[in-house]
Amino acid sequence: MNDSKPLHFGKKKQEGREERLEILTRFLPSAPDCYEDALNTYKRKDVAADDILDAMVGAVTAMHYPRIKTMPENPIKDEEGLAMEIVYALI
Repeated sequence: MNDSKPLHFGKKKQEGREERLEILTRFLPSAPDCYEDALNTYKRKDVAADDILDAMVGAVTAMHYPRIKTMPENPIKDEEGLAMEIVYALI
């Protein structure tokens, strides 16, 4: 989502969350409002702020289906039969 460029800050830091939210806003203009709503709705003991951003990235990725890829291309499966992969959008 960031043109294959690395981010400057970790996702647990405020700067990292702001950096990720800025990127998300390029693809989902309502991202800041959605993020603030989630922060105000859920307690941090239940959902961490960076987990909200991770979920939003997943939603934006899903919006680009079927233009998605996985890494690795042929993932192995865990003991539950779920693919151990990272899914990303071709955007």
